[in-house]
Amino acid sequence: MEALAKVKGVTKTFNNHRALDDVNFEIKMGNVIGLLGPNGSGKTTLLNCMAGLQHINNGEIIINETTVINPKVKNHISYMPSIDIFSKKWTVKNAIEYFQLLFNNFNSEKCKKLLEKMKINESIEFKNMSLGTIAKVKLIFTLSKDVSLFLLDEPFANIDLKAREEIYGLILEEFNPNSSIILSTHFINEVEMLFDNVIFMNKGQISEYVNIEEYREKNDKSISDLYREVTE
Repeated sequence: MEALAKVKGVTKTFNNHRALDDVNFEIKMGNVIGLLGPNGSGKTTLLNCMAGLQHINNGEIIINETTVINPKVKNHISYMPSIDIFSKKWTVKNAIEYFQLLFNNFNSEKCKKLLEKMKINESIEFKNMSLGTIAKVKLIFTLSKDVSLFLLDEPFANIDLKAREEIYGLILEEFNPNSSIILSTHFINEVEMLFDNVIFMNKGQISEYVNIEEYREKNDKSISDLYREVTE
């Protein structure tokens, strides 16, 4: 199967610090990839580079046969950053209208159906939402783009278990096998069931790239055990 995305020899530096150091991997269509590593390991930098938000110093990133330096790559990617993306003054309806103007591939009907499914009213203002509700709205908007690659940076951060479980369910239910997801998280035990493959990062490098099914067949250790080994 042809790779949906290729990251080849990617290096990214900030003030002589190598945030990414010769990173190489491929993502096949229909896969959910876990991106794991301690704080400062390069996960967010990698996702930012894949989304075309940060320029790389060396190497190449290709998504759907389009390099990330090509503005058209935004037609293939939907990125959920860890930072806030909505104005506190907005209602959910305002956000829908804004995304319709900003993104040609934003599917507002799908967005509205998912909001209704998660029982989130379009009239609610973001300033009146819990962190869990904001996280769900961010994910809904991210999944409502008609693209082939979804980049999710810490979608479960700072929210309680109930909200995390709802988000896990949403990802599983709405995942399109004609697309792929790369997802960074620290909740390894909770989300292991989502992943086909796991990338372990440490100090800007990939320390392991593991196929979950193959790993379970050959090992008694959990992915959390492996994480501790490769990030020490």
